[in-house]
Amino acid sequence: MPSKIIELKGGSKHTHRPLRKNEPKPPATIPKCPEHLDKEERKVWKREAPMLCKMGITTILDVSVLARYCQGEVRQIRLKEELNTIMNPTAESNDLKVRAAQYRIEYERWNQARIETAKGLLKLTKDGKYIENPYLKIERQSFVQMMITQNKINNELKVVDDQMRKDEIEMGKTPSSRARVKVTSPPKKEDDKERFFD
Repeated sequence: MPSKIIELKGGSKHTHRPLRKNEPKPPATIPKCPEHLDKEERKVWKREAPMLCKMGITTILDVSVLARYCQGEVRQIRLKEELNTIMNPTAESNDLKVRAAQYRIEYERWNQARIETAKGLLKLTKDGKYIENPYLKIERQSFVQMMITQNKINNELKVVDDQMRKDEIEMGKTPSSRARVKVTSPPKKEDDKERFFD
């Protein structure tokens, strides 16, 4: 189908390609939940898939995008919980992840070293010389390790947030993207009378 050149206000020209009428349209349906999703991710799937199908957005071809979104939401929640745990290292927790447990060890070392360095940054030796308090090095090392862990979680969270935002736009889950998403009508249930009188 030939393209049309449309002149816009201000004299600029824009090539407009008309939409194809025979564009393939897979039927809107609730895709089967993939086996690789875990229990929490399946809960997100059960919540999202019917709603998106009702909107005419999901088809059998959209399994991977929806699965990735479900994994992203659960991953986002877990990372936020992990971040909350390390930001409150003295709070009780029954389910500490490896990083959070390591963070607490570093926090304890840092806190103990901080108490010792508060007594003085310099120590007097037997020779009457002053040297840097040995606990100062421990305090610095532990603080650096804590910041590295915190930054890693924040960076992972940013990657997940960015991907989820892209998936939300793909599926029309944001107000602006809903105006652009092309919907597919759900398959009509065939009436018994129609079957015999077609």
